[in-house]
Amino acid sequence: MSAIANEKTGRQTTSLPSLQTRQGRNHPPHSQQLSAGKPVYKQLYRGILSILLLGGGIAGYGLLSRSTTHPQKKSPEPFIPRIDVATVKPFEKYISIVSDGEVVPLREVKVGAEVQGRITFKSPNSRIGCYIKKGDVLVQIDPRDFEFEVKRLQSELTEAQANLDETKTDRVNTTDQIEIAKQELAIRNRELKRYEKIATRGAFSQADLDTTRLNELSARNNLQKLEGQIRISHAKIEGRESFLKRIQTQLSQARLNLERTKIIAPISGLITQVNVEQGSFIQKGAEVITIQDTNTFEVDLSLPITKMQWIWESAGSEIQANFKQYELPELPAIIRFNSNEIDYKWQGILHRYASSGVDESTRTVPLRIRVLRPMRSTLTSAQPELMDGMFVNVEIQAKINRELLQVPASAIQPGDSIWSVSDGQILQNEIDVLSLNSETAVINAGKSSLQVGDLVVISPVVDAREGMRVKVIK
Repeated sequence: MSAIANEKTGRQTTSLPSLQTRQGRNHPPHSQQLSAGKPVYKQLYRGILSILLLGGGIAGYGLLSRSTTHPQKKSPEPFIPRIDVATVKPFEKYISIVSDGEVVPLREVKVGAEVQGRITFKSPNSRIGCYIKKGDVLVQIDPRDFEFEVKRLQSELTEAQANLDETKTDRVNTTDQIEIAKQELAIRNRELKRYEKIATRGAFSQADLDTTRLNELSARNNLQKLEGQIRISHAKIEGRESFLKRIQTQLSQARLNLERTKIIAPISGLITQVNVEQGSFIQKGAEVITIQDTNTFEVDLSLPITKMQWIWESAGSEIQANFKQYELPELPAIIRFNSNEIDYKWQGILHRYASSGVDESTRTVPLRIRVLRPMRSTLTSAQPELMDGMFVNVEIQAKINRELLQVPASAIQPGDSIWSVSDGQILQNEIDVLSLNSETAVINAGKSSLQVGDLVVISPVVDAREGMRVKVIK
């Protein structure tokens, strides 16, 4: 068998070269491709095995996918937001009416010259920005002319007084002479009557009777002259007394003018304007220095009519009468000024209207706040002083005679509304905010459904809506 196989093999071997010769070198024989790899049956075996393995994997995956049990999907529980709440409380304090204002001086005094002359002295403190006290000498006008006038009038006054005294002495003497003349006239009258009575008996001659009558007429005439003199003396005294008074008045005026050569500060305060210098000549009535009173300041501010209503209501039953008289209740006020994030405070009172009506451009009511102690704030270290033109914040404390509620400021929503909590749901409430600051809001109880003890939302709620379920954080 082996021999036969060898023969066959040898034949095949011998025939291969001839086949290669016939086909040429470009096409190698099939026997060479098989000899380069493994036998054909092994390649077929591996291909069939790969197909079987791939089919088995696919079949196993299908069996496993049909046998696996999928869990049922559960619907998610609804999200209930957690919120912070606060309790609505009654408001029994003062309501704050807040506005911005400007500090203005209560008064500014313009000091003028009351006499004319050349300035011979000017105080070193008579400069803009210097603080002066009442009674300080600011400027001195040359006093010599006024001193001469005083001396001249003093001399005239002495002379007039002497003339008056002389006239009064003459009147006294004349009065004494009148008394003597009256006595003499009385004697002459008795003598004349006695002579006339005796002359009827022939005891005296007619010449003696005439002489007695002449003596009586002479005494009467002397009395009349003296009485005339006394009347003249009265008139002279009145004239000289009037002249004396005129001289006295002129002397007083001269002395006053002499005093006015010293221009003295009428008030304590800050000098804001100076119009003269030493050596200049000023006329009577010329403005010399302007002094600003720093002991009392006011704050000028304006409030809308809506806030003015709170002020008018704060006076209770007296408001109508006071309003008709353009009077305001003296409500307490706090003036604040912020410097380097430090708040300074001053106490004040609502004092008066700043004008007689509503401002046409802003439709607000101008008011004045009187600062009680402008030099003293609530801070004692490095405190600033109120100054003219300073912008401040004013808080007027008004007591309104109506029911008010108090809630945290964080409860106020845009559009003046509040979310309240009832039975685990939020409800929207429209409100009328009367006062609002960083911590507290005051609302009108009469224009809201809220009541004392209700719970209001003070934390943010995303996508809040009427009736939404919430959970209160306790």
